[in-house]
Amino acid sequence: LGKAADALAPLRVATQLVAAQRSDKASATRDVLRIDAGALFQAHYVRDITGDSPRVIAGGIGVGDHAPQPDAGVHAIVKAEMLDADAWQAFGERLGLSLGPAVAQPGQQAKAAAAATPGSLSAVTPRAPFVVAKAEAAPTVSVDYSPTAIALTSKALVVGGRRMTQVTAGLTQQAADGTWRANVD
Repeated sequence: LGKAADALAPLRVATQLVAAQRSDKASATRDVLRIDAGALFQAHYVRDITGDSPRVIAGGIGVGDHAPQPDAGVHAIVKAEMLDADAWQAFGERLGLSLGPAVAQPGQQAKAAAAATPGSLSAVTPRAPFVVAKAEAAPTVSVDYSPTAIALTSKALVVGGRRMTQVTAGLTQQAADGTWRANVD
């Protein structure tokens, strides 16, 4: 995130009730959850609060940039000088979250290809990078808060043990089966 370990970053978490957009109902049926760590990180979620637990309607996550404000779904913008996806994956695993492999490690693609059914790409194409799932004895993390679309810009990206430079990528998660598609420049 570009923050030195001893540097301070203010963290603010706030919720605000918002009235329904329909004029026939004055009571609040939604809230907005905002999480802000200055220029490092911003997130906001519009949530339906009529049920037993809040349900995310739309949200945005911004790392190194402002959080986007989509009409539906959760979108993220990540701008970083250097992003080590492998280190973030290891960090998530230490927290008890399964983030899924971003890409196969060197040598794994050949092994996966040998085990794949003819004509099947699922064994060599990584599935569901950055999908948050509950692990044993880990706190529950709702997938509703995870992005389904990510715009990434980084001068250096480490993923799957490989380093890439001047990376611009767009990632989208397919609603039907949870697979991710990426366009990388």
